Amino acid sequence: MHGYSRTIYYLLKGAVESGYKLNVYVTEAQPFSSGKKMKKLLEDLSIKVYLILDTAVGSIMSLIDYVFLGAEAVVENGGIISKIGTFTIALCAKCYKKKLYVFTESLKFMKMFPLN
Repeated sequence: MHGYSRTIYYLLKGAVESGYKLNVYVTEAQPFSSGKKMKKLLEDLSIKVYLILDTAVGSIMSLIDYVFLGAEAVVENGGIISKIGTFTIALCAKCYKKKLYVFTESLKFMKMFPLN
């Protein structure tokens, strides 16, 4: 997963509460390092977490089963507005034929994204 996402946090929390054992790779998500926050929260749930550099995604993608991403918005044409680095992660997942899922709240679905 890429950085911190409240939606994905609660998804993984529910999985742990249902008995799943997880190993999660989290990108640092520079320049704000939101991945460090996610790492701490997931470790508090007893999830094994590996914090990786954003640029290391391609080198560990072969180890991944699924890619989870959060989103700032999902627009009408299916486009995803998200953090810097998300597109690169999606391209790596496609090259390695890994399933990629985008999780977000329904209030973030919009007709068009206001850029001003």
